Amino acid sequence: MKAISLWRYTCWLVAIRFLLPISIVVLLAVTGLDLSNVGIPVLSAILAAALAGRGVARSANRMPDWQELIAFALLGTGVFIVVNYFAYYLLAQAGIGPIENPEFLYWHQTGQIGQLMQFLTIVAFASNAVLFPICIKAELRAMARTEHEEQTE
Repeated sequence: MKAISLWRYTCWLVAIRFLLPISIVVLLAVTGLDLSNVGIPVLSAILAAALAGRGVARSANRMPDWQELIAFALLGTGVFIVVNYFAYYLLAQAGIGPIENPEFLYWHQTGQIGQLMQFLTIVAFASNAVLFPICIKAELRAMARTEHEEQTE
């Protein structure tokens, strides 16, 4: 997995996952626009896969083979689950977001956190397995188009 940087994906995922709730609170305070139900974990999986895909295309300048893509999808999904579990935990401790600490503990006792993580695992794997390669191909095409336009000028 030389071409694919799991660290880049992790950095994007952590930044997006923890900054989206803050930006939503700021937007609510400044504009009164309530975006609290936008699906932050799902959106963070999609954005992180897309941005990491663009980065892989720019750094490797090639399409990774299918073994690298599958390995990234599996490892990226594991990273996603860890990041989102800690995001829920930290935000619940701080009282920010849709759940607070008593609700988070109740989710553990009733098994609802497991169901939530199962759903998020499916979303993360789909984003990493489908959207990630699509973004790599799109970026490689854009780079080839730009290179072709520069050569014709």
